[in-house]
Amino acid sequence: MLISIEFLLFMEGQREIVVSIRPTIEDYRRVMFGQSRKILFATLPVILILGIGFFFIAVWVFVSPTPLPKKIPALFLSSLPLLFVCLLPAVILYNVRKQSRHLAERAELSQVTFSSSSLTINSPSSTVETLLSRFVNVVETDSDFIFYPQKQAFIPIAKRFFESDADIIELRARLTSNLGEDAKVLEK
Repeated sequence: MLISIEFLLFMEGQREIVVSIRPTIEDYRRVMFGQSRKILFATLPVILILGIGFFFIAVWVFVSPTPLPKKIPALFLSSLPLLFVCLLPAVILYNVRKQSRHLAERAELSQVTFSSSSLTINSPSSTVETLLSRFVNVVETDSDFIFYPQKQAFIPIAKRFFESDADIIELRARLTSNLGEDAKVLEK
């Protein structure tokens, strides 16, 4: 009895990929910082431009011939916007750390099963099954698959939880066939 390569490939696509996950603080931080990085990089030119502008205003006020007691309120007022702009990245990073700690504390050991067309998550508190085609977006990074059931909600699955590279390759193929352009997978 001969088995064709096409049949073996067909059967491979029917195989379920099962992964046990429990995201850690580092997993959530990595994913959330990746999302916040766009905001940080977009605000960096604004921070630099405003920072340089407010610095020159402060220098101009400081070197003006007015007496020092009259300069202090002007220096204080001109430095407030600079302080706000410089604190923005710190606030974003603080919130990423706080949220990732909060999410990791509540994360449960879960079993994720990928069929040819769906993702099922079984945890002690719930079971959810979603068609892969219903995800708004799926992004693969060097270390994670990030599933977006909604624009601002995500499910991170670290690649370290997969048993083999063959499972990762198979998942890429399934995501591409179910999501098309909405699957941003790495070409490897």
